[in-house]
Amino acid sequence: MAASLENSYKNLSSFLFALFLGSLPFSNVLVINLGFPLKIQELSLLLLIALLFLGPERKAFISDNRKYLKYFVALSVLVILSFCAGYIDNQKLSPQAASLARISPVIDSLLKAFYVVLSFFAFCVSRHYLSKKNDVFRFYFWGAGITCAISIFFFICGLLDINTASYFHWSSQTITLGQARFVRNGTFLEGNFLGLYLLISYIIATHFRKKLLAYALVIATASTFSTTAILGLFLYFIFCTLRRVPVLPYLLTLMMALFVANSKTNGLFFQEQFIQKLPVFKLVLDDGYNGSDSETYLNSEEVTEKGKPGLHAPELTALSATERASMIKIGGKIFSQNPIFGIGPANYKFHYFEHTKDTTSASTRPFTANNVYLEILCEYGVLFFLTIALFFATVFKNAYRENHLILFLGLPSLLIYFLSYPSFSIFFLWVFLAILSLKKGDLETSCP
Repeated sequence: MAASLENSYKNLSSFLFALFLGSLPFSNVLVINLGFPLKIQELSLLLLIALLFLGPERKAFISDNRKYLKYFVALSVLVILSFCAGYIDNQKLSPQAASLARISPVIDSLLKAFYVVLSFFAFCVSRHYLSKKNDVFRFYFWGAGITCAISIFFFICGLLDINTASYFHWSSQTITLGQARFVRNGTFLEGNFLGLYLLISYIIATHFRKKLLAYALVIATASTFSTTAILGLFLYFIFCTLRRVPVLPYLLTLMMALFVANSKTNGLFFQEQFIQKLPVFKLVLDDGYNGSDSETYLNSEEVTEKGKPGLHAPELTALSATERASMIKIGGKIFSQNPIFGIGPANYKFHYFEHTKDTTSASTRPFTANNVYLEILCEYGVLFFLTIALFFATVFKNAYRENHLILFLGLPSLLIYFLSYPSFSIFFLWVFLAILSLKKGDLETSCP
């Protein structure tokens, strides 16, 4: 009887972790409506956490993550302190600023704090299961492969002038260059999230020698029209070349995909996605405004949020560079006024509008810092920033020591991507960090 229960437990936990890995890229597709959107990846992770703490693997789970638990305990305490500081500070908000909340300033902040802590658990849970001698990681590649196929399908439809936006309700972010219109968000709500997922997945696929998938991921990255994702891929190729890692076929594949897109758009692709952006803002700015993955529709012909009529994309695009520069400048002011514990999770938009008194676009575009470093400093403070920096350094040191060369070479691209990325509490990012933290033997046996 005991053996039967143990096998049932192992089968259930393996199924849930496989579901978690496979559903990571489907944040805009695999969602259960419970009066609020509950993603399958969130549900599976919560169930896994419950199983680990209530089941027989609790001690093993703690032992597997002992090296990193001190960071997460400290970070969780700092998140709570930040929430409390933000709660006190939010009592001074004007009614106009407080009206920008999705539910209320307190509940918005509490949910964001919970999600940040849940991201830490995503790291620990992934380390625990990936360190076992099994091939469960193949489900990650299945999810990546399906996402690739969907992204490339949308890309080809754009090249052939086939309108797909009206047939797929989640393909809501489009970009129009000349006469060509492309869906760029794949299975995510926003192309920049998809771009980082594809970049990370390409690095992982290259490490595990999944060549066919790696080629597809390169093409799919081009289909996101994300300047930062494409430049991040080029930067990765440069570091690989310097370390004599063969990437020339992948580089040629990316160049071919970009050339096709540029030809179809009569040169507008390179002009608008690179030439117009790089001289002024370089890597800090990406295409379109990036809000929360669960909140905003971007660069679509009609931008809507919560069913509200939106603005036309040309207006949003024209304001994007100015807004981003303003967000960085004001973010510095916010941090200088709240340097220790920050203004609290999810409170940046309230303080941004308190500084600008500009709520003209607030109904359609909730603001984030749109920069991971700035987000952490403004919302969580310098103590949290230093602690999470130490955690990242520990993970990167492990990747270097364990000779995860191909994975390690992707870290500069990841750190640069954070300059135009709106959130660090995205599960697939923490799964990647968990992979970097594994011992070489455990990593190689997680995907034979």
